[in-house]
Amino acid sequence: MKISALKITLIATIAQTAVAAYLWFQGVNAFVISILAVPVILLFVLARLLERQLAKELDESQLYAHSVLKELANVRLSANKDPLTGLNSRLYIQERLDEMVNVAIKRNQFCAVLYLDLDFFKEFNEALGHTLGNQLLVKVAKRLASIVKKGDLLGYNGGDEFFIILPNINDGMAAELVARRVINSMTNQFMLEGHKLTVSCSIGISVAPSDGADSESLIRHAESALKLCKSNGRKGYSFYSRSLNQVAAERLLIDQQLRGALERGEFSLVYQPIVYSQGGKLKGFEALIRWNNPELGSISPVKFIEVAEQVGLISEIGTWVLREATEQLKAWQLKYNRPLIMSINVSPRQFQDETILPALKSVIKQTGVLPGSIQLEVTEGLFLSASDRILDGIDYLKQSGVLLALDDFGTGFSSLSYLNRLPFNVLKVDKSFVDGLTTNSKDLKMVQAIISIAHGLQMEVVVEGVETAHQISLLRDMKADSIQGFYFSRPLSAKEAEVQFLSKPVILEMNEDIWDKL
Repeated sequence: MKISALKITLIATIAQTAVAAYLWFQGVNAFVISILAVPVILLFVLARLLERQLAKELDESQLYAHSVLKELANVRLSANKDPLTGLNSRLYIQERLDEMVNVAIKRNQFCAVLYLDLDFFKEFNEALGHTLGNQLLVKVAKRLASIVKKGDLLGYNGGDEFFIILPNINDGMAAELVARRVINSMTNQFMLEGHKLTVSCSIGISVAPSDGADSESLIRHAESALKLCKSNGRKGYSFYSRSLNQVAAERLLIDQQLRGALERGEFSLVYQPIVYSQGGKLKGFEALIRWNNPELGSISPVKFIEVAEQVGLISEIGTWVLREATEQLKAWQLKYNRPLIMSINVSPRQFQDETILPALKSVIKQTGVLPGSIQLEVTEGLFLSASDRILDGIDYLKQSGVLLALDDFGTGFSSLSYLNRLPFNVLKVDKSFVDGLTTNSKDLKMVQAIISIAHGLQMEVVVEGVETAHQISLLRDMKADSIQGFYFSRPLSAKEAEVQFLSKPVILEMNEDIWDKL
């Protein structure tokens, strides 16, 4: 039977009082002391023993409390993790999703929920048994874990359903890329005790904040999108948003037709002239890709270039453009004996894939063109992936004599530090500034500032999107080096470019009205 703390404290107090009295009486009556000494000492010893018992019981209570807390932590952990797949539980997903949505909204970003369901899993389970069914779920969980990035959240909803949460994405279509990677990953067969299994999946996607700002709404809407996907034939993905579904359907069709387009000879190049602002002579051309597909017709580069970058086809297409444009340049140089440059657009992905340098070396060797007649245009998106290896590649290009141009300056991630750090030869002013050149004083001052900065850094300036004589007049006054735009010509086929420009020594004289206004 345990002794209460109150009783122990009371006894200890009595004993200590007795000891104090004993010490006081010590100087008064030795006889009395001799009589009281034994019981007082016994009380004192008893108090010490009781105090030790209390300390022992308190230690046991602390150990018990610690074990309870540990057990509660284990219960909490089991509630957060699924014991079969090891993935996060739905409860945990919901808790974290609410937090992630709030963060995304504060940052003016998006958060996506991918609700994944294995197609025909019920039939598989019934045919081969639940043991193999559970093994398949574990393997699917591992494959999904290899796809998601750090910071993404992967969860299991029971049955054959999984969650993927994408926090802080820049737009809803980023979820489409993940969905496609998941679907493509499932095409690799699963090995289960001698069985080779091909699995497909359906995915429903909701995006915060447009489809909801809390976990309950987002999961419910992702489930609705999943049902829509299954009703459309499974093995795919659907957005809860109708507009995103339309965009996704178009991109999927472009992706399907883009594969093999190079082999089918569906790509071609057109050329837009670049003219010196002082003197009006032809400097060269910018090569622009065009795609004409039998099923889709003529597709804008704005649409298919982005898809090509996302599905990993841009390096192959970019290498083809580089070769075609350089061969055309060499043919014109030989035929007309004129110094021309060919400006060729290069995707940041070609630098990331490290395909641009070997492709360029090969085409220069085969065609014999001078490196200084090739101008590679990159956009400011390259800044986002400017690793040391990419910077080394850019330095190599500069040292080899190839010209480097920064395209669409001022529209993206402009940084003066990059202009100073990266060895660009040419700065191209975007059309968006030129449109307001004659009507907006801010645009006028902006173009003046860009030209001044570029010249201060020993860079030439090419102004794109020029359409009127008045714009040319202003740009000449601001000492822009070269001009490009519809004022001279739309992009032309190689044959048209020869007839309209290569046979003419001076281009500006072709437009007599400009001289009347300058």
